[in-house]
Amino acid sequence: MAPTGTATYKYTLLDTNAYTITVNAIGTGGATSTLSKQIKVLYKFQIPSAILAALTNGSTKNWAIAKDTVGHFGVGPTSTFSPDWYQAQPNEKPSCAYGSIITFVQSGANAITVNVNNQGSSFLIAASTGYYGFSGGDGCYPLNAGGTKNLGFSSSNSGSGSSNSTGVQFTVPGNGIIGFGTGGSTYEILSLTSKVMELRNIGIDGNAWYQLLKAQ
Repeated sequence: MAPTGTATYKYTLLDTNAYTITVNAIGTGGATSTLSKQIKVLYKFQIPSAILAALTNGSTKNWAIAKDTVGHFGVGPTSTFSPDWYQAQPNEKPSCAYGSIITFVQSGANAITVNVNNQGSSFLIAASTGYYGFSGGDGCYPLNAGGTKNLGFSSSNSGSGSSNSTGVQFTVPGNGIIGFGTGGSTYEILSLTSKVMELRNIGIDGNAWYQLLKAQ
């Protein structure tokens, strides 16, 4: 009820959605007039300023796999938020796993793009090779990373909390690859500073995969 004739409502469903608004105006003596109208609303997730600053430095920033760090690749169950089953040792993987330069660019007040320069080859886990159009086991494949892509940000839906995540995730269109390929395209930012970032995504095999990136 809005006796002033003015009402405010905030729509929070991401992307563009259609709604039907119905207004009932009650006049003198209880006479009622009704009007319905369909509207479309575009709602974009507001990327936290700390995420924007750390990820892009306010403009553009290059990242790479932290190959010298234990756990730069890892895997675990989806019930936890740590690589409980496996953590890669420093420089354990072939060179294609470490050649990518991942560039995040703040392309607008609330927008970030990514460009993955994988030097023509990326490391893929065996379960995901078919997803990318190849066949075979863990290894290097001539994957086209797809150029500059607009990232879609949202609140994480993994069940994480403030103790183990920033609560923010992003989806990469196309093949969705960042550092190495798991067949998943949505990455939750578990932690992020100006120098180090930890990402978690669910691979095509149903496992939780982790990667550590360092700023260049």
